[in-house]
Amino acid sequence: MTSRSRTYGALPAPFGKFAHATVLPIAGTKLVFVSGVTARESGAVDAEAQTRVIYERIRTVLEEEGGGFQHVLKMNVFVLDIADYPATNRIREEFFAGLDAPASTLVEVSGFVRPDVRVEIECTAAIPQN
Repeated sequence: MTSRSRTYGALPAPFGKFAHATVLPIAGTKLVFVSGVTARESGAVDAEAQTRVIYERIRTVLEEEGGGFQHVLKMNVFVLDIADYPATNRIREEFFAGLDAPASTLVEVSGFVRPDVRVEIECTAAIPQN
């Protein structure tokens, strides 16, 4: 099994030395580990707007790997203020409408590397290979 790190041209270049995702082919499936995604360089300011940008960026990664939100197994959501949970959850419900909910974790953090970030989301998906 050989994993490969990937970057996706439609997304801003990774901030630091990491890839947007790592893909691991395993038994007819691609495990896609999506790095923490933020809304940097989007102009989004509040948590709700940032969350929407983040889910759009995650969708880009999943679609470029041949999948979608129906393939997400696990999500980790990090918020700067737990009071933003209802807003971030509303956006999540839009992107997972009609789909089984993945396993999830949501935690409040004391800060992010970039001061304008209010939300960061990472996920793992299992996408069937053709």
